[in-house]
Amino acid sequence: MQFNSYIYIFAFMPVVIIAFYLIAKASRKAADIFLLLASVLFYAYAGWQSLGIVIADALINMAIIGVIRKINKRKLLLILGVVINAAAILVLRITSGVLGISFISFQMIAIMVETYMESSDDGEETVYNCTFMDLMTYVFYFPKIVSGPIVSPKDFISKLHNDSRYKADSDSLASGFVLFTIGAFKKVMIADTFARTVNWGFDNFSSATSMDWVFVVIAYTFQIYFDFSGYCDMAGGVSRMLNLELPINFDSPYKALSVPDFWKRWHITLTDFLRKYIYFPLGGSRKGTVRACINIMIVFLVSGIWHGQSMTFVIWGLLHGLFSVIHRLISKWYDRLHEALRWMITFAIVSILWLLFRCESLGQWLGIIKKIVLIEDMNVSFDLTRSIYLVETETVLNALKLGFLNYRPIRAFVLFIIATFAVCLGTENAYKKKFKYGIPLMVFCVVLFVTVAISLGGETSFIYQRF
Repeated sequence: MQFNSYIYIFAFMPVVIIAFYLIAKASRKAADIFLLLASVLFYAYAGWQSLGIVIADALINMAIIGVIRKINKRKLLLILGVVINAAAILVLRITSGVLGISFISFQMIAIMVETYMESSDDGEETVYNCTFMDLMTYVFYFPKIVSGPIVSPKDFISKLHNDSRYKADSDSLASGFVLFTIGAFKKVMIADTFARTVNWGFDNFSSATSMDWVFVVIAYTFQIYFDFSGYCDMAGGVSRMLNLELPINFDSPYKALSVPDFWKRWHITLTDFLRKYIYFPLGGSRKGTVRACINIMIVFLVSGIWHGQSMTFVIWGLLHGLFSVIHRLISKWYDRLHEALRWMITFAIVSILWLLFRCESLGQWLGIIKKIVLIEDMNVSFDLTRSIYLVETETVLNALKLGFLNYRPIRAFVLFIIATFAVCLGTENAYKKKFKYGIPLMVFCVVLFVTVAISLGGETSFIYQRF
């Protein structure tokens, strides 16, 4: 079930939110059971086979966690659990394409490690002494199961035990609705629009000009950002409406001035996970520069494999690691450069490397780079500029007295890119805001929501679902 589908927006989401609070008035335990069952149903919509595999995987992990809790010599079991989850990522994603298996497996590893490291002697609520239903809710909680964010088990379970979450709050409902709507707008109106440009480029790989590919690279850079950021906003919005705040996953990543800075802003929960469970256990930067550089490369290699088994993903990870290492070695010189130059260098690196996610092979990626670098043809194909057009596009342009752009699509296309840059570089992350209920805000949000609803058309999947 996609977040950007009619069944989710107009049936599943409102029914779950309303029913949860109504049931909670009679029994909080029943409300918790309902939320878990609703989450399982959400996942089952993708296919009962995938659900069966994930439940079996969860039960195996819970059994290992249960044994870790009871015996003293637990390190071997922890290693076994980590290996099982790593194998699940590598095997299940290839053989059966289980939805969200990478996110699920990483969170299973987090539970195991936290259980191994913690003790319940202090009497606080920890992963070590949580209930089976707590753990299952942590795994299956529907806003995050498909594409994250990757949530700390201790933080999430402590929120499950917060009594205030069972009472509907107007500000939380309003703030969540606004955030969900902003996320839906990002996905449907921006990401999916750029996706048509990207698809045109790859469908016309041989005939696309050098300038076409410049625009396709920019389009994919924005598509992947607004696709994943939109998902996280939608997940965070519905979760906020259920009084279960999810962690921020983006902090204006395209404002980054270096590759390491980018990774402090992009997919923050993944970066935190890799740092906590891989980089620091390997020694981090405590054992000298050479060892730190090796550790960085290992982390990005894992990140590349986590994103996909294709060689393009591995190369993507290694190149991000390499640029991070280079920055570490020349940071004193690099940081003296003008901010604008550092931004352009970083944006160019990130954009070119993103294309590896979309390319079918290393050769195809290198071919695109060659076309851009050689600047063989600076013409822009008419069909590429028309790729952003829908009936809604022409209606909006006419309403804004900009109908002449319908006959000069290159101008509309460039304006769309400029507007997108303005959103990325000139606005604060919506996730950081706690929107308060107010008539003007709600009217604006309803207009956005209606725009999204009438523009849904065909249901499109999220890029990070593959991971």
